Amino acid sequence: MMKTTKRVIAIVIAALMLAAMIPLTMASAAKTYKINVTSTKEGFAFNIYKVADINVEEGTYSSDYDSILAALKQGNTQTALTAADGMDFSSATPVFTYTTEDTGVKNVDVAPGVYYVKCTDHPDTVTEVQNRMIPVPYYEDGNWKTYDDVIDLASKINVNPVVHKYIVEGEDLTDRTVVAIGDTVDFRLTATVAGSVDKKVDTYSIIDTMEEGITYTANSAKVKLVKTGVEDRILSAGTEFTVDPANDGKTDSFRVNIDKSVLEGNEFYAYSTVVVDFKGVLNEKAKIGKTGNENHDDLEYTNAGETEVQFVPGDTVYVFTMQIDVEKIDAATGEAIKNNPAEFTVFAEDKTTVVAKGDTDNDGKISFKGLNKGTYYVQETRAPQGYNLNTAQYEIKLVPSLVDEGGKVVMNLDLTKGTTNTIKVEDTKSVLPITGGNGTMIFMIIGGSMILLAGALLVVVMKKRSK
Repeated sequence: MMKTTKRVIAIVIAALMLAAMIPLTMASAAKTYKINVTSTKEGFAFNIYKVADINVEEGTYSSDYDSILAALKQGNTQTALTAADGMDFSSATPVFTYTTEDTGVKNVDVAPGVYYVKCTDHPDTVTEVQNRMIPVPYYEDGNWKTYDDVIDLASKINVNPVVHKYIVEGEDLTDRTVVAIGDTVDFRLTATVAGSVDKKVDTYSIIDTMEEGITYTANSAKVKLVKTGVEDRILSAGTEFTVDPANDGKTDSFRVNIDKSVLEGNEFYAYSTVVVDFKGVLNEKAKIGKTGNENHDDLEYTNAGETEVQFVPGDTVYVFTMQIDVEKIDAATGEAIKNNPAEFTVFAEDKTTVVAKGDTDNDGKISFKGLNKGTYYVQETRAPQGYNLNTAQYEIKLVPSLVDEGGKVVMNLDLTKGTTNTIKVEDTKSVLPITGGNGTMIFMIIGGSMILLAGALLVVVMKKRSK
């Protein structure tokens, strides 16, 4: 009897455990979604990675990628995509792949989550791709929904060209620099080749827009076609490309136009990038200080047989320059010495090379504008009338910090003295010899008496001789 009872209890427990497992199994099955994927563009391959889990019961996300999770919580899939594009997935295992050999529609079962679609291969004619994020399922109109249609993994591929602008400093490319007025700045424009052998372009122009503080150096533009592993092709000025005014009212803005004879051939489309190198000089109209001189480029092209102009915005670069302000003050009163000019000279770090020279204005001030970063020495080289010359050399180090602020690059200035780049130079008034007074009168009386005594003696001697 005891054995029978134990057997019945075991059967009941097993039945209860089986009953408990059924909801779990059903829940597990409910957490798998079938999606259909394809690529409408040939020659593309994709890796699909799961970057976040979706709890469809609680409507929440979880992820090991903090930046992606933060973006998803804000409902910003574009920010999540940008974060994923900056990550290294080389050691991660994709949930599934779509290779260049795959054709048609591929059926895939996936768990609830957010999936990052990364393009891993594409035809040579494609110069830039855009990855994408796919939530499975997605939440809309108060419900979790699945994709009824086939998902085209290539639908977000961006085959449009891109254009960039750089400042060239030696071997480095940057978007900011500090120079002195009169200095030459090397610029580089790069734009990916638009079109293909099968779909050529009729026009192709890189537009450079410079503020009036920078002057384009005439005939300095050099254009070449480049591609990794392929020898560069140098284009000839005047025949294979031209440089024309942009006609947009901007000083020294210009267009680099690739000639139609180049666009009509096949060789142009075998390269990946058009590179334009040119020079510009910072001039007297340059902005000084925190706000840099902004310059940017754009790309315009038209596809063969079309009239609509395709516009691609480019980048902005910044050229900064600095100044030193000097104020002449009275040492006794601390007030500015006005309407009485003093001359100041700015020397380089060697303390002898003259960088700039000038007189203070009617307010006792002078600004030396358009300076590069570095160490300078300011010295008074002619004193105001009635003052002693202050021959001290005042050291000032212009140490700029170029930072991003509000979507732009600005300059913060770190100085060795104070929080401003104004130098206050003190002068003391000159002390002249004392004139007039009793002391002078005494000397005059004594001197007069000696002259009278000498005259009297002379008269006495003359009388004696006459006898």
